[in-house]
Amino acid sequence: MQHITSSDPMVEPGFDPHYFEHEVDLDVLVETAKFSRSIVQHAPLRDMIAREVVPGPDVQTDEQLKSFVKNTYSTTWHTCGTCSMMPRDKGGVVGHDLKVYGTNNLRVVDLSVAPLHIAAHVQGGWGELSPRACTD
Repeated sequence: MQHITSSDPMVEPGFDPHYFEHEVDLDVLVETAKFSRSIVQHAPLRDMIAREVVPGPDVQTDEQLKSFVKNTYSTTWHTCGTCSMMPRDKGGVVGHDLKVYGTNNLRVVDLSVAPLHIAAHVQGGWGELSPRACTD
């Protein structure tokens, strides 16, 4: 989550993505790693991949995989949904007009207003959103 940390607009907001806040987040990544390992054991990938480099053959147990994930996980900074456009009582931050609830003239015009992650690069969505913010 991003939070304003100062009344000075030049001070960057704080950022805490809450990785692994819920145990299921970590469990999904561990199971994904195990599934990926199983896929490469079969043709045609088996013949194309010489060896596992990361996390490596020494990382085998669920606990070892969890440790690996926690120590190496990072973002690609294509976040969205941190200021969701939803009803305020459902946790939304902005309304359909992109205005932040409880403010007069503050808008959020990026894909942080998307309530769910999209299955594409976020730039395309932003390109559609920004002209709409200029029409009011």
